[in-house]
Amino acid sequence: MRATTRIAISLSAAALASLVLVGCSATADEVDSSSTKSPAPTTSASSSPAGGVADDSGACVDGVSAPVKSDATFSLDTCDFVDVMGSSNTITTDALKKLTVEGDGNTITVESVSEITTAGKDNTIYYGGKEPVHHEAGNGTKLMPLSAKE
Repeated sequence: MRATTRIAISLSAAALASLVLVGCSATADEVDSSSTKSPAPTTSASSSPAGGVADDSGACVDGVSAPVKSDATFSLDTCDFVDVMGSSNTITTDALKKLTVEGDGNTITVESVSEITTAGKDNTIYYGGKEPVHHEAGNGTKLMPLSAKE
């Protein structure tokens, strides 16, 4: 076989292979989204309902407050869920549905709360009303009724 014939056959084969491969690939617009699964979210102590912004103000956004400041004394507005990320704070809050404490050494007074999750250590929480359900992932949390507060 002549060299030019071999080159022509090789180029034809390469072109054909390229066309086959291009025909097999799909663009992002052509992918069937019903067969694509999104990863499932995982939960952690810091998981909170949609909304809320972790910041120093502790402002309630969409029913969620996530104060991150430390070494401060402050009150939080009425909010459904509070996730305290800072440490060594003295915090007072109105009635809540859920309180999560990730920081350490906080003293928190809550008017009433249904559920408390603590991931930090050595926090003291005073609650009003019925004793809340307590999930402790950290250690050293003291959960006491308001009547025990000095």
